[in-house]
Amino acid sequence: RAVGKRKLIPWLSPKKTVEGLGGAVILATVGGVVFGVISQETDAFVRSVDGVDVVSRYSVLGMGVLGAAMGLIGHAGDLTMSLFKRDAGIKDSSTLIPGLGGVLDVLDSPLFAGPFLYLFLALVG
Repeated sequence: RAVGKRKLIPWLSPKKTVEGLGGAVILATVGGVVFGVISQETDAFVRSVDGVDVVSRYSVLGMGVLGAAMGLIGHAGDLTMSLFKRDAGIKDSSTLIPGLGGVLDVLDSPLFAGPFLYLFLALVG
């Protein structure tokens, strides 16, 4: 909040900023790159296929791009939930988790990004 000055979409989600979006994408990209480096340098991703151990190695660049895409898609999920709540005229999706805006506010990003990640891994991984 101290860094974010420019509002992303003030009428939809007044606390979201352009700087926050940028930070989320950068952090997700760094996470993807770290994942790619770990997969290149270790045998951490070993799986058995028909009784044969297969080591998965992921491109560092590819994982960075995937991380950036996941950051953007996760943000889109969060904004979509904000749109649904604004359209319904409610502030929080539930009171089950006090202070967090409800269960859907916690899951909005993974609900959008999860299917994309699954599709990517099914096609590429």
